[in-house]
Amino acid sequence: MRNLILIIIFVMLIGCTEKDKIFIFSPDRSKCVTVITIGDIRYVINGRHNSIPDSNFVKLDIGSVYKEGDALNVCWFSEEYEWDIVINKAIVLMNKLDNSRFKFSVELEKDKRGVPNERRFREKGCATVLLNRKVLSPDNQGAIIEK
Repeated sequence: MRNLILIIIFVMLIGCTEKDKIFIFSPDRSKCVTVITIGDIRYVINGRHNSIPDSNFVKLDIGSVYKEGDALNVCWFSEEYEWDIVINKAIVLMNKLDNSRFKFSVELEKDKRGVPNERRFREKGCATVLLNRKVLSPDNQGAIIEK
């Protein structure tokens, strides 16, 4: 009986941990970013990974991110960086990225009125990925998504 109870508790704990993974590629597929979300914790990882590596990632608390607006905004091959990513309103818990190669931010640029906007990510070579639905918004072909 005791073993049965332990098994039930173990299954419940595993079932309560929501793990989600998505791969986001540059249009030419030369760059990849892996996004792994476990509850309110999100990892943005350079490269294609099935688990969290020891380096080249940002660990975020996304508990305060509006779920319907949960998006990853990316521009590939900017003047200074291999990629430039923004996840608005996330909280950085740990940053193990090479900041000379990758740029990561938790705040969108604001217009004259102080309103955050994603306008820059509508340009060629950029994309906005709605993470809750795993789609591009709009489908401007600035990225390729694999679920």
